[in-house]
Amino acid sequence: MVKSLVLLLCAIGMVATISRQAAANKHCAPLAVQIAAPGPADCKCVVQNYSTSPDTGVTINVYAMNGGYTTCGPFTLPARTATFCHVSIALGTTCGCVVTGEGALTLASLSVMDPTTGAPQVALECR
Repeated sequence: MVKSLVLLLCAIGMVATISRQAAANKHCAPLAVQIAAPGPADCKCVVQNYSTSPDTGVTINVYAMNGGYTTCGPFTLPARTATFCHVSIALGTTCGCVVTGEGALTLASLSVMDPTTGAPQVALECR
């Protein structure tokens, strides 16, 4: 009886772990560009690894509704570091990104950078 209970708990733990890893992919909702400055803006997807171990197989895909598309990776993101991938976008368009292969302690965010000042116009956390 005890052996059966232990096996059942191990099976549940394995399923929960596999589900958690698959759910680690981050999807960033599209952001609209509202910048009035001349020239294209940058849509930047940032990935930060807060873990004490590296993330392997990380891929960042950045999409722009005006046809721009960039893939960075797959690569290994060392512990407690960050990197980004970006694509140029035109005024009046939107962009988004998808991050795959990151661990549970890795966060991703999407921002639109003002081409004149280099400062983020808007940013959001990816879930």
